[in-house]
Amino acid sequence: MSVFRTSASSTADAACGSDDSAPELVRDKKDGGWRLRETLAAKADDFGRPPAFNGNVNEARWESFTLTLRDPLLLHRVEELSGNVTGTSALMAFKDSNWLMSVVVPPGR
Repeated sequence: MSVFRTSASSTADAACGSDDSAPELVRDKKDGGWRLRETLAAKADDFGRPPAFNGNVNEARWESFTLTLRDPLLLHRVEELSGNVTGTSALMAFKDSNWLMSVVVPPGR
């Protein structure tokens, strides 16, 4: 029997927003992923230092959105601006964004 467990991923404690409101900023560890990682790290150095990633929400937070479109116009524009062909990477970060924004761009063709 095999067990797979996601521990402390970048989407742990993620929240969804809407067209009209921003997602809730989660400051506590609600989903348990970080708790497991912290427990393992306390017992073995191989599991790193979780507080480097979850110790300061203001420094570690980021937002992402996924484009779901029928018309390829925006996808083509994203390709032009980024130099990345849509669908060739999982996440594109806007490094100069004040919101630490990134976008997932699915294959456009």
